[in-house]
Amino acid sequence: MKAEIIESIPKLKLGEGPVWDHRTGTLWCVDILNGELHSYHPESGKANKHAIDKFIGASVPCENNEILIAAHQEFLLFNPETKQLAPAGDLKLTDENLRFNDGKCDAKGRFWAGFMELDPTDPTGSLHCLTKGKSTKKHADVFISNGLAWSADQTKMYYIDSPTHKVQVFDYDLEAGEISNRKDLLNFDESMGFPDGMTIDNNGNLWICFWDGSKVCCFDPETGTEITRIEMPVERPTCCTFGGPNMDILYITSAEKDDDPLGGSTFFCLPNVTGPNTNFYSK
Repeated sequence: MKAEIIESIPKLKLGEGPVWDHRTGTLWCVDILNGELHSYHPESGKANKHAIDKFIGASVPCENNEILIAAHQEFLLFNPETKQLAPAGDLKLTDENLRFNDGKCDAKGRFWAGFMELDPTDPTGSLHCLTKGKSTKKHADVFISNGLAWSADQTKMYYIDSPTHKVQVFDYDLEAGEISNRKDLLNFDESMGFPDGMTIDNNGNLWICFWDGSKVCCFDPETGTEITRIEMPVERPTCCTFGGPNMDILYITSAEKDDDPLGGSTFFCLPNVTGPNTNFYSK
């Protein structure tokens, strides 16, 4: 299976967090290290860059026209029309060595986002949940908080802490927004690279990007079987999401690397499977 470059999106230093807004037909993604929010409208071919001037770990559309951003150590609301930023949560951290890295919304519109050290060496990161402006720490002792996904019946939450080379699974209480009973689900050999961003398809299978592994792989979470592999023309694919009018296009971000001429490009491919619509943040 082949991934094609989206020429309209400029190369990003650390591209991450692609998310599809099916209401407007827009792909959003972030450049973490350059502090930029990017949007791309495939139908028109138009791409826009919004300078936030903070590390941006993730973004997600809100139920209105705003975009919720996990920016360095705070939650912000961005208005694409006015370009204005406004506080969106009560999160307060004291360790300046931490930054947001990845995040997504659950089916109730809660935003889950996690932290990592700027130069990750110790498990001082954590996973937080923002519910209508109130932030709660849900999981601690994390190295690099990364990929998130929920099962179709909303009873499981899948989670990646990249340096562990694992996908973990929690029991998920959707009504309460609580996780419990963490278990190791998938274990990867170090030769695969580091599991990074993740999404789920409508068959319940997990699509995982492998940093320094030059691939995106699809796994059956019940059996651990690798179903599909996309060999990427970059060493550091970072995150993926389904989008397009029929939710059958897999969009993939990547990061720069000195000896990788295509690193930082954004890609798409057609994996012959569809994914669920994006969950939006509920203010």
